[in-house]
Amino acid sequence: MNSDPASTAEPVEVPPVDTPSRLQRAVALLRFALGMLFVGLGIVGSLLPVIQGWIFFLLALVMFFPDHPRVEAILLKATPRFPHLVRILRKIGVGTLDTPRIAKILIGIQHRDE
Repeated sequence: MNSDPASTAEPVEVPPVDTPSRLQRAVALLRFALGMLFVGLGIVGSLLPVIQGWIFFLLALVMFFPDHPRVEAILLKATPRFPHLVRILRKIGVGTLDTPRIAKILIGIQHRDE
C-alpha cells in the first residue's frame, strides 16, 4: 500500500472561467489601442513645444490602469468640469475598481474561443 496522502486524494475540479463577451473584448482592445495612441502623442508632445505631452501620458495612464485608485481620484476631481467625458469613461469601465471583471476580459482576449 502507498502511504502517500497526495496519491489517495481525489482530483480537484477547477471552476470554469467566465469568458467575456465580444463587446467586453472589443472595449478592452479599444482601451489598449487608445492607450498606445496616447503614449505616442505624449512622446511627440514631449519633443514639440506646441503640444503638452503630460496630458496624453495622463490619458494613457487612465486607459492602461482603469482600476487604479489614483485614476478614480482623477475622475472624481474631473467630474464637475467634464461630466460628459467622465460619463463616457465610466461606461467603458474606467474607474470602476472592478479588477476581476478586467482580468476576465484580458483572459478572454488572450484565449479566444474558437
